[in-house]
Amino acid sequence: LAKAEVMRKSKQGYKGQTIVFTFSRKRCHELAAFLTSRGLKAKPYHSGLPYHQRKLTEMEFQAQMLDVVVTTVALGAGVDFPASQVIFESLAMGNKWLSVREFHQMLGRAGRPLYHEKGKVYLIIEPGKKYSAQME
Repeated sequence: LAKAEVMRKSKQGYKGQTIVFTFSRKRCHELAAFLTSRGLKAKPYHSGLPYHQRKLTEMEFQAQMLDVVVTTVALGAGVDFPASQVIFESLAMGNKWLSVREFHQMLGRAGRPLYHEKGKVYLIIEPGKKYSAQME
């Protein structure tokens, strides 16, 4: 999905970029490394990274130097990224399910009017997958 999105360009002149939401900091690094190995420019982004590293990733994404940012809920609010699509690897963050409000905030990252004419949201699910023994 992310590779195909990079090939698209909006009427406003922005290439397609993807934000992938996942459930843990460790998974951010794993997915970013996997996507990089597949030829995409991807970086992890979460609250455990140093401030300067997060700011650099934000600037690189804004400057269209990155194809994908893989993040936790850290990027759910407060950052205006020009992403054309959002992919949810999970509806769990840490050991709890996302609230409806959090989900809406996160999916709202896709298709910002100044950057793209529409946004796309994908939810990738694994039936029966357990994220934590505490979750039902």
